[in-house]
Amino acid sequence: MKQQKNIKVIHVHFLHGRKNFYFGSISAIFKKFTEKELGCTESYLLHVLTADGSSHITSEACFIRSHLIKSERE
Repeated sequence: MKQQKNIKVIHVHFLHGRKNFYFGSISAIFKKFTEKELGCTESYLLHVLTADGSSHITSEACFIRSHLIKSERE
């Protein structure tokens, strides 16, 4: 029998340059990019990206919280 496991993912789309990055946590985003590059603070993103489907747009990037679905066999 198969079980589905949801894995949180944060999609970061930079508006200038149109690059996309995918992270497993908000803190991981801020280990790679600065607040200036992202246009917001880590604490603010933690506040606004609380559920699947939530999103936030700054002058620099668009952030979307979602999940991957991974099938695992029992």
